[in-house]
Amino acid sequence: MQKITQFFNAKLGTSMCLFIFLFINTLFCVKYFARYTDFYVIATLFVDFILVFFFYTNFRVFNKKSLAIINYLLLVIYVIFCVIIFQVVDVDSLQVDRWSIITSFWENFEKGKYVYYAKSNVGNYPGPMPFYYILAYPFYALKELGYFSMLCIPLFFLLLSYIKSAVEIKSKVLLLLLVSPFLWWEIMCRSNILLNSVLVLFSLVYFFNSFPNFSIKKMIVSGILFGLLLSIRNVFAIAYIVACVYALKSRYVSFYQMLILGCISLLTFACTFVPFIYGHWKDFLVVNPFIIQGSALMPFAYTLIFILLAFVFGLRCKSPKDVYFYITLDLFLCILTYLIYHIVNIGFESSFINSIVDISYFLFCIPFALFFVVKNPIHVQQTSQE
Repeated sequence: MQKITQFFNAKLGTSMCLFIFLFINTLFCVKYFARYTDFYVIATLFVDFILVFFFYTNFRVFNKKSLAIINYLLLVIYVIFCVIIFQVVDVDSLQVDRWSIITSFWENFEKGKYVYYAKSNVGNYPGPMPFYYILAYPFYALKELGYFSMLCIPLFFLLLSYIKSAVEIKSKVLLLLLVSPFLWWEIMCRSNILLNSVLVLFSLVYFFNSFPNFSIKKMIVSGILFGLLLSIRNVFAIAYIVACVYALKSRYVSFYQMLILGCISLLTFACTFVPFIYGHWKDFLVVNPFIIQGSALMPFAYTLIFILLAFVFGLRCKSPKDVYFYITLDLFLCILTYLIYHIVNIGFESSFINSIVDISYFLFCIPFALFFVVKNPIHVQQTSQE
């Protein structure tokens, strides 16, 4: 009976992750197809059909070796398409200003000015935490931040290669991503939300792979990784709360170890601010990423609900793979509430059509959702290994 219950719970979780994936694709399709065609509903349904078709179709005609070759060919094609897009789409023509925020941040730093007074080409202040900009610096120096965005798929695929699952489900997930409109929106706009989430996912996989031999070295590395990646966007606190509560509840770590891990994380997090606020402490108290991010989405009281929910979800987890599902769910519900909050207060057209709400924030949960699907290949039969 317990095995049956676990099977249905896993199947429900996989189905919910697929629904979230389709829902986010649908939002992007409706919003951006509507700008170019009156048949945007039909176009959106067609994209959703293709995604479902890929997920539920068996690839039995391919053996393991053939699928591996196809996967690498898809990655090569993906990189070629990205390079073409970077040559064709001029960043100055974009309304999405993530590339501009990174550029203005580093230009202020190089001039000795306070970095969080920088403004993008559309007048927005830098919202992300300092390590976000440190990661992006090499690509800023190369004068093409698109390559920073492009890394999301190769890194995610690298992460999947270490999972002991059928190669078929990994191929399906790669195909799902490569035909998703939101991915090409990310690449075209030089956005990097998917990459940010993939990096956090990497840190969690390393954390759980450290057990049961959670040595001091592994604890220090995990603490540093958590601190650095928290210094990207504060929304990732949800992911780390779910993971750490589960690890503590399941006695993977002792309270003492978790306390040390937390102190290392907070110290690392604080250190990332030092180069940017040194000599600008008074400015930091006026404008900083906590204030900017806190005012960008919805009232803090709503945000607090999802922080508390992360603790509840951490207690509900029964295995490490459940952690990825509940992170997906909490992040999705958080951004969905942000969307609904603005629709109720300022209307659908202003919120959704006129982009007061940034629907790209939904992408925070995508890597966690697809990673959970790969860990729970309920709908996929094993591919022939011959």
